[in-house]
Amino acid sequence: MHAHFAVQHGKQALVPPVSRDADAVTFEVTVRAIHNKAGELDFRGPVVQGPVRTRFIYVNSGAYGGDPTSPWNRRAKVSLQAITTAQVDALKASPTMLLEARINGTARDGGPVAASTPLKGAGWQLVEA
Repeated sequence: MHAHFAVQHGKQALVPPVSRDADAVTFEVTVRAIHNKAGELDFRGPVVQGPVRTRFIYVNSGAYGGDPTSPWNRRAKVSLQAITTAQVDALKASPTMLLEARINGTARDGGPVAASTPLKGAGWQLVEA
């Protein structure tokens, strides 16, 4: 059984995937990076959730992902905290670059991933658009 996935936008709206195949679900979202009054890198935007020092994006699945018939109600937290100032500076310098992160979409119980979710590989990576 497959699950519907969507990125949470604000409190209830959903951003659908831009593509989906047997091996991957892909989302494209925009996050604004600023330096706050304390000089810390902070992330803003309608898909950004959580307090300043622990910002994240929710990847919702099952009923929370837009499928009311699903037996699952899950949200995975994808942390933004490992994004560096150097990565943000590289993005500003090159409009053809994006930041990409990958997660496992399946939890140990065989359902969709939930809770704080580790990033695969080296985490957030700069890639050509």
